[in-house]
Amino acid sequence: PLPQEFVRFLEENIQYAKILNKINQNKIEINTSEYIPVINEFRNNLKKIFSESQANDEYYKSQDWNEVIDRIICFGPNRYGPN
Repeated sequence: PLPQEFVRFLEENIQYAKILNKINQNKIEINTSEYIPVINEFRNNLKKIFSESQANDEYYKSQDWNEVIDRIICFGPNRYGPN
């Protein structure tokens, strides 16, 4: 399972996952300069929250979560939730 703080962050920031989904479906051009900072901020926040969760929980310390944020391939349900 994902850390609870991580799931909560995804639920509270669904709009960013929706933007990523639109980019993946070619409904938004990634070259649009307004989206690059938004995507970078979302990614950095995901990394920060996961790192904090990993540091505070023995279960996550013991697992191979190396570069977990870079390995996310989709969100769900409906392409933007935390599952």
